[in-house]
Formats: sequence, C-alpha cells, structure tokens
Amino acid sequence: MAFRAAEPLTLERRGAFFVNHRHGTRDGGGTITVGQMYVEYEIPPRAGRRSRPVVLLPGGCHTVATFDETPDGREGWRTYFLRRGFPVYLAEWVGRGASGFDPSRIHRAREEGDPALLPRFLHLSQEEVWTIFRFGPAPGVPHPGLRFPLHAVEHYYAQLLPNTEAVLEEPELATTEALIALLERIGPSVVIGHSRAGNALLPAAVRRPELFAALVELEPIGCRAYYREEDLPSLARLPFLGVYGDYLEGTVWAPYAEESREFAGKLTAAGGMARHLVLPDTGVTGNSHMLFMEDNSDEIADLLIRWLDDQGCCPPEP
Repeated sequence: MAFRAAEPLTLERRGAFFVNHRHGTRDGGGTITVGQMYVEYEIPPRAGRRSRPVVLLPGGCHTVATFDETPDGREGWRTYFLRRGFPVYLAEWVGRGASGFDPSRIHRAREEGDPALLPRFLHLSQEEVWTIFRFGPAPGVPHPGLRFPLHAVEHYYAQLLPNTEAVLEEPELATTEALIALLERIGPSVVIGHSRAGNALLPAAVRRPELFAALVELEPIGCRAYYREEDLPSLARLPFLGVYGDYLEGTVWAPYAEESREFAGKLTAAGGMARHLVLPDTGVTGNSHMLFMEDNSDEIADLLIRWLDDQGCCPPEP
C-alpha cells in the first residue's frame, strides 16, 4: 500500500512526557512507577495558533495511533487539527500502550496459583470489529456507501490490542485522574474522546469542569452513568458535542446515542451550549464507529472545528 505525501509541516516544538506517575512496590520487593499516562504533543507556530489545545484520547482496544495516519495513508486528526492551528496532545490510557502497565496482579496470580486473580483482557477479533464497529451487518459484508477504507483494513487491524488496563482495580478512574493531571499542566483544553474514552472524560468534566474549554465525545459508550442531576449546572458551563455516525438502527449504539441526545438536552435546558449530532441528519452518510479514519474524516473534523468556532472557545492567540 502506498502512503500519500502531505505538505511539509512546520512545528514550534514537539515532544512527549508522563503525568500522574507515582511509586509502587513490585511483588518480591523493589520500587516501580505506576499510574502514569503517556502524552505526545506538537505545537504549531505562533502565527495563527489557537488559544486552546486539543487533547485526543482513544477508545478501547486502541492507542494514540488511532488518530495518526489513517489506514489508507492519509493524514489523521493528529496533524489535521495541528494544521488548523491547534496545539495537539495525544493522551494514552493509563495501563495501555506506551503508558505501560503494572504486572503485579499477574505475578501474584502465578505465585499464589490462583487464576481467579488474573484479569480478562478485552481483545476484539476482526470479525467482532467488523460488526460491532458497523463496517457491515456480517463479517466481510460492508454496508452500502461505507466510508471506511476497506482496501486498507488489514493496516487498521494491526493497531488493535488488548485493554491491558484491566490489570488495574479501577482502570477508568486511573485515566480520569491522569487526564485531570494533564489538564492541570497544560490548561483548559478542547478534549475529544472516542467511544470508551467517554467513560473517563465525563467523570473528569464532572470533577473539574473549569479545565475543559469544550468536551467532544465521539460515539461514547453511554453518558447516563457518569453524571448526576446535580452536576448539570456546572457541566452546562462547558460546551458539549456528542457525535454519532451512520447505520445505528438496531445496534448496541442506538441506546448510547439516545443517552447522548438526552444529556445534550439536559445541558441545554440548564443553559449550556450542547449539541447531539448524528451525521446522517446533516447529510454526511456512510460513517462507521471509526469515523475519524474514513475517507471523509477531514469533513467531519471541519464540522467539529466550525462548532468549536461557533462556541467561541478556541480563537487564535492575540
């Protein structure tokens, strides 16, 4: 597969760091680092730079690679938002990918001979991904008009990995706490999360709404469980956008989309700036669960950026 060249990209700086790390004790003795979130970042030149950064958090069974080049070699949202003037931070789940994970629970299971201590790692098969992520109604059968680049699907399958954060007692809480630490470091940000990321993002917004310039959830796995009615007045102070793609009817995603619609309605009733966006309702059709990888991913990013501009939450720096 030939990857496509893009225009040269100019950066002020780039790098990576960890947040929220602390000391733990290895089984058998010794100090290890635990709880860390790995973050990569790129900062565009000052001319035209936006005043708020974008933080991207992947969903389950993915790493930050999900926002990098698309499976068919086009630029992903990592660089697309950068070219549009946003400093971009890619945050890895605590316990997954480059964040590493604490193996103590696995070692303990081996030493005690107790398999009940072993976590179960969710690792989706290619057949499960095809149907659950709505590439088509059955493995190998695509939906008519699907925008996902199926000719490059093997390159996508290669980036799927187990949810190794299952070794943690409370994996979503660990990522929520690390995300808060990241936002305390870089300041209020536009936070964009995909799928299971919403299970960490919305709790973070409930706890520290002032750290969010806006919250964008791409097909979150439900909203209702992560806020209380008394949280709505403070959450209504930050712009919220929930986004869903196509082919929702009769799938597990339909009730999740309804929860997003309900949440946006409650925020609006509380005086907030919230929208639930189902792409086909705007004439944008053919998108699966992986809408930022598809051949119209730039068009969807532009929809998000226009919405952010309409909220006035990330104007260019003076």
